[in-house]
Amino acid sequence: MNHKENTHEKSEMSVKRYVMVYTIGFCVLFLAAFALVFITGKGLLWTTDAKPQYLTYLQYMGQYMRDMIRRALQGDVTLRMFDFSIGMGEDVRSVFRMHLTDFLSVLIPSRYTEIFYNIMMVVRYYLAGLAFSAFCFYRSLSRFRTLAGAMVYVFCGYVFHFGVKHPVFTAPLIFLPLLLIALDRLIRKKRGWVLLYSFMVGLSLMTNYYFLYMNTFAMGVYALLVFGEIYPKGQGRAAEFGRMMWRIVSGYVLGCGMAMVFFLPTMARLMNSVRVGSGKELEMSLWHYPSLRSLSVLMNLITPARDAGSATYLNFAVIVIPAVTILFVRKWREHWRLKVVWLVELMLLVLPAGGYMMSGFSAFNNRWTYLVSFTAALTVTVMLEELQKMTLRQMQALAGITAVYGVLTIIFRRDDIRTWAAFVQLLLCTGILLRMNRKKLWSGQAGRRILAGIVCVSITVNGMCTFVPFITTFLYELYGWNEAAQSMRDSEYQYLAALPDDEFYRTDSHLVVDNYENMPIFLGYHGISLYNSVVNGEEVRYHKELENAGISAIHRIYSMDGRAPMEALANVKYYMTKVGEEKAVPYGFSADEEHSGQDYLIYQNDYPLAFGYTYDTWISEEDYEAMDGLTRQEAMLDGVVISPNADVTGMQQYALKSYATTEKPVLLSSDETLKIKQNGTVYRVKEANASMKLSYQKKAGYEAYLHFKNLQNDTEYSRIYVNTSDLQKKIVVRGLTRDYSLGRTEYLVYLGYSETEGEDTMDVIFGSRGKYTMDDYEICYIPRDEYAQKIAARNEGAMQEVTFSMNRIDGTAVLKEDRLMVLSVPYSSGWKVYVDGEKITSFRANSMYTGIRLSAGEHKIELRYTTPGLILGGEISAVSVLIYLGLWMMIRKRKKVQECGIQ
Repeated sequence: MNHKENTHEKSEMSVKRYVMVYTIGFCVLFLAAFALVFITGKGLLWTTDAKPQYLTYLQYMGQYMRDMIRRALQGDVTLRMFDFSIGMGEDVRSVFRMHLTDFLSVLIPSRYTEIFYNIMMVVRYYLAGLAFSAFCFYRSLSRFRTLAGAMVYVFCGYVFHFGVKHPVFTAPLIFLPLLLIALDRLIRKKRGWVLLYSFMVGLSLMTNYYFLYMNTFAMGVYALLVFGEIYPKGQGRAAEFGRMMWRIVSGYVLGCGMAMVFFLPTMARLMNSVRVGSGKELEMSLWHYPSLRSLSVLMNLITPARDAGSATYLNFAVIVIPAVTILFVRKWREHWRLKVVWLVELMLLVLPAGGYMMSGFSAFNNRWTYLVSFTAALTVTVMLEELQKMTLRQMQALAGITAVYGVLTIIFRRDDIRTWAAFVQLLLCTGILLRMNRKKLWSGQAGRRILAGIVCVSITVNGMCTFVPFITTFLYELYGWNEAAQSMRDSEYQYLAALPDDEFYRTDSHLVVDNYENMPIFLGYHGISLYNSVVNGEEVRYHKELENAGISAIHRIYSMDGRAPMEALANVKYYMTKVGEEKAVPYGFSADEEHSGQDYLIYQNDYPLAFGYTYDTWISEEDYEAMDGLTRQEAMLDGVVISPNADVTGMQQYALKSYATTEKPVLLSSDETLKIKQNGTVYRVKEANASMKLSYQKKAGYEAYLHFKNLQNDTEYSRIYVNTSDLQKKIVVRGLTRDYSLGRTEYLVYLGYSETEGEDTMDVIFGSRGKYTMDDYEICYIPRDEYAQKIAARNEGAMQEVTFSMNRIDGTAVLKEDRLMVLSVPYSSGWKVYVDGEKITSFRANSMYTGIRLSAGEHKIELRYTTPGLILGGEISAVSVLIYLGLWMMIRKRKKVQECGIQ
């Protein structure tokens, strides 16, 4: 990592010519590595996250910006900050991805968003290679070696997996080299150092704070190593180190300050979610992985399409092994800084504490391995031409490494074609390098062509192995060209989007499945479902507290599962189901033939609650917490659950009572692959989809629920299906220590309302192999004879004449007595409530909604929304930008003075 290495080579290729050669090489290698993707008609859009999140959000962002420009041209500069189509209502910032290329979506009509998405994916890979090249140019490294390193940097396991699955994961690949350039200039006190450094820090924070956190770690290591290079031992070294740290920290703080208008709202959302402080226990020791993990990491340096564990995708071009071998065989003082970086990164890879720390102490994963990609690419860049003049000792070391890799392949991975592909590559590469060195056959252009060929062939093989169907299933996880958006437009949810919109209401359906949770955002209607990295914590806790089967994780909400009280409290007016599954429809909903389709039916709520409904009875949080999920659901029809800051003077307290009766279903039979032990508390599933058949009674006038008590499993993720004669349901069971786990063990499954007596059967199907435990299962029955009266009581003094406008909700209410009103909007500090023009204090009501107290009489109610953290963040950013501009003017003035002095 010497700053002036091979300076005589830097003019071998002009920058302009380099960019041209790099562009051609990138295009060729991209087409080769991703050939199977395009030959099979696929695109770079992953089914799990890209369709419901990234594509949907990109389309939303483009439409949002176009609407904002259109309104601005008409004189309306109001910034829309809240949208009810995002889940049950979320801040718009929750679906904005601030990568610079995403802002180009403003130019793209919605129907072309998927094409734009695919193009931008390729552009980001391309920019990552250019950013790496810029770093190498700054370090005065050879253009040819830089070209090889750039290709290794771009076409690696991190990009083949994370870079395809998550577009935002390509951002740190672009920012890391540019941050290091800016940091290096700052350390060396080059002209304008603070401007470039602060700007890059601010831009990185605006784009993604998560990866800036990781990049900051890399910057710290880089600063320590470069300081030793610039300032050798001697007097005043400590003082100079202090001054360097002052420049780094102050410039970093200034850059962060400029991005606070984006960062503080993001942090406000994160702190209000359950991703922080969820209490998830550590699933493994911090200090050791399972056996052979270290070996797997080393072998997977060049093994294509393999995860070494904890999302550790390395999978570099085979040239990395010879380059690293030669690096470490050389004397320690030669490139010792690069060796130190390798040792630090390998330590982080083989210790769980490394991934845990680098992920922000939230999970055991190695999403930071793009740092290893940078180190590997830089090693190739530095050592590439050294491979043409290896000593006997170096050749012996490389031959030994190759032999060891072959032995390990035979012993541990003899059945893995991917490891054999890596070994064959390494064997051929080693053979070529040894023969060329022993025979001294290298010549300038011929040698470079051979090295370039090794890199290109290896990248092509690794890419092909990533997507070839008989090696991995990744190809099947990608959508066909322009297929994802069309599948959402043609989905059954179009029936919900086509419903009349002359008043506010929400829709729901038990048919929401994976990858379709964000259909309300995509099609522009009001629903329940949401899939997002960060979800309002109050909403997640609400579903968990009511033991709802319609939520699978802290970031994935499907529905209210057809539970009538939950649907009413959520202001749901329409419900959709398939023909033949009418029993899944909530109690109190009638068929709406006008809006139904041939295969899908729309039902309308006969007992809807107003947007703002009222109570004269309150439930303390202590009493609420003592209830089970079904009792909580029913109790909220009789009284409002309040937070401690609510004023309940003159109101009556709820008297605890029971609502449900229970019966044990009869076990009729079970599959041979399902072993039930210990009096029905342990279920060992030997084959996926093993089932047991149960019999239960339907009761006239009652809803039925299947309740799993203390249900747990020993797998990371599994589904349990509950199928009766007239409906199909599922629940998702996650291990308590796994990422995104709700930490739940209680599950309620709505089985429908019955108007007649009779017996029915159900199949309980365990979707995955493993061990399941539960204390018991039972059928719970809820009568609905008083439901209509309870809804009518809640609608007394309800909010009337409700209107929705930009960041604002208005309505009126006429009350005969003091009441507590609950507004059907998720509780958030961003909402401010005004009654008759005066601001009042709201409180969290019914676990997730917004509550206010109203006195008897006629009132005008107004809700105004401002993104939490936006104002403070904007103020900090404004001050920071002024400071930045002041520094820019000062530096510019000083430059002019110096130029005048020279003249």
